[in-house]
Amino acid sequence: MKVDGAITRETDEDTTYIEADGSVLKKTEYVDAMMSGDGVALSRRTLDTIAAITEDGVIAKQRDQNNRS
Repeated sequence: MKVDGAITRETDEDTTYIEADGSVLKKTEYVDAMMSGDGVALSRRTLDTIAAITEDGVIAKQRDQNNRS
């Protein structure tokens, strides 16, 4: 996840980034989540699944157990 560090808030449980374009990224021990600045795109990544809502549609799938980076 690349961030520019516009605003960063860190707690013991999570880190939240608010980017210059208004997008929000949140990282916890269990999930990485993103919402675009205009609210059109959302995504969530866990150890087991990836899910996203974009202008092009919705995708949800199991992650490849051999490639979890």
